[in-house]
Amino acid sequence: AVKLTAKGDPSMGYLDGILKGMHRENGAEGELNKEQVISSRKRSDALREVLKELGHWEVTPQNLELYDRMKALYPQEVILTAARECGHGGKGSEDVLKLLESWKTKGLETGEQVNAYVQAFHSQTELIRELRSAWGTDASRISKTDREFITKWAKEMGFSREMILSTAQYASDAKSPMTYLDKILADYRKKGITTPEEAEKERKQHRTEGNVSGKPVKTVIAQQYNQRDYTGVQEQMMEEQSREIEEKLRRKNGGKPNA
Repeated sequence: AVKLTAKGDPSMGYLDGILKGMHRENGAEGELNKEQVISSRKRSDALREVLKELGHWEVTPQNLELYDRMKALYPQEVILTAARECGHGGKGSEDVLKLLESWKTKGLETGEQVNAYVQAFHSQTELIRELRSAWGTDASRISKTDREFITKWAKEMGFSREMILSTAQYASDAKSPMTYLDKILADYRKKGITTPEEAEKERKQHRTEGNVSGKPVKTVIAQQYNQRDYTGVQEQMMEEQSREIEEKLRRKNGGKPNA
């Protein structure tokens, strides 16, 4: 056990942690044998692999305890995948455990399922950054809502990555591009438009509608898809104008209603 401390923190506290860990693992009531020490050594080496992905090297009793909880959830290969994900953000062992717990909550059981999920997650991140860059917004700000939109467009609506990126240009002038793009894609789904070519054809057709001369009409996106309903506002303005005109006529006729 003392030899194991040479790979971590050579201290009495670490030695105490190793001995307690071996005792807990084996449920030993009497003396521990060499085989049990070797088993504990393998455990420490496995933890060291995880810590390497995190950029940390100190094997401590606390990390050993966290590792035991990780092993209760997934095999070593999945734990290392979680450690790599956390290592990119400079996170620690506790974050690895939280990530593993979140994967388990999502119903991910095998290494293949985890890898597919991680790949899809990074693909989403890349797509969101591309959209934000195209709109001139902060590409580093990726919210849960952004991911929900991407999932909705890809899985529920069945739009391809190419279609989403192509259509994004139509929402570039919107106050909330992500929400606006959602409305555009929802409209395209109703119309059965699934490709960038079909979307562009529909857009050109919309530009020329109502143009008697047949010449192209410059139409901004706000004219094609209503971001807000201004009907009520227009009616209110007309009523106010009507009251102002009536009041002017009353003053002109000495306070009497206009005949």
